[in-house]
Amino acid sequence: MFIRRLVFLLALVAMAFLVDPARLAYAGDDWLPVDPAELKMTAEPKAPGAPAIYLYRQVDRDDRLAAGRGRASSERNYLRIKILTEEGRKYANIEIPFDKVQFRVSGVRARTIHPDGSIVNFDGKIYENTIAKSKTLKYLAKTFSMPEASVGSIIEYQFRVNFIYREGSVEMNPDKFWANFAKKENHRIEEFVNKRQAMEQAVAQTVGAVSTSW
Repeated sequence: MFIRRLVFLLALVAMAFLVDPARLAYAGDDWLPVDPAELKMTAEPKAPGAPAIYLYRQVDRDDRLAAGRGRASSERNYLRIKILTEEGRKYANIEIPFDKVQFRVSGVRARTIHPDGSIVNFDGKIYENTIAKSKTLKYLAKTFSMPEASVGSIIEYQFRVNFIYREGSVEMNPDKFWANFAKKENHRIEEFVNKRQAMEQAVAQTVGAVSTSW
């Protein structure tokens, strides 16, 4: 996986020298360049009718010690989405789920890239909402909207997830903690969110069918 990512990044660097820089969209910092073909894209032949598609997703994990804070393990998430239809604009409403007891989400940044290559950096407010709660669990989500996004736009955002180590924890080794707990917990959150979204879609379809019958 590391080798593939390294090759991909090297290819991007090479492309920066081979392609006219004016044709690529940049916003400085650590945003990746955007292929002009992705800006012009209006559909994906491999997913006909899709309202939006992922163009890129990367997760980098860091298990280094944080000075003065004890053990710290974190993940940097980078996502890029192409909006293909009016329905796909809903994906500009971002939701990043997490368990506040075990995780912290920080460094949230986002931007919208229009088909003409112009860039609008997100500078709106980020909210923290409860999306599920029980006697033993409480799932929150960082949420924000990118109203500039329209059909043909590319939205991308990045954030960091910090895993919290506490005194007396069963496992303090970062690698073992990830393998034995954090990875499973992250999967459980994603599974819960996917089920929640599927339920909402099923309800919407049912309501639509009832409305049509009337």
